[in-house]
Amino acid sequence: MITISNVNSDQRAMLDHMWSFNDYDELEEWKDTLGDEDRDQAELLEQMIMLAVLDEIIDETEENFKEANDIINSITKKLP
Repeated sequence: MITISNVNSDQRAMLDHMWSFNDYDELEEWKDTLGDEDRDQAELLEQMIMLAVLDEIIDETEENFKEANDIINSITKKLP
């Protein structure tokens, strides 16, 4: 589950609105209607979403390859 923390009520409302779009094109069309300040805020929140998605993927990948990583770490610890 993707979580964006430490946002204010305006940012939360904007995130909720952004999640309501069916696809990226709709999001881009909406951002084109915004003023400069709101557009910057929307782009910042969009980047936060992307980072949260990447964090989730990394967490899942680490869990999926835990045994392999443990083996690699044990081998590298033995290297001079």
